[in-house]
Amino acid sequence: MRLSLLRLARVKYYANTQAMLKEGEKLMDEKNNGGVIVSLFFAGVIGAIVYLGNKHAEPPKKVEY
Repeated sequence: MRLSLLRLARVKYYANTQAMLKEGEKLMDEKNNGGVIVSLFFAGVIGAIVYLGNKHAEPPKKVEY
């Protein structure tokens, strides 16, 4: 369960990053370089949240058979 949650978080982070980079490219086409900085900032914020969330998650419990 934990592994699938981690994988989901990673996929979600990747999708968000890609969407933001695409938005950044659109803004760059409009000759607005501020949009790239903003999109990279938000990508960093999401990355930090995912990283901290994974760091503070409780370790998987040992199952005895």
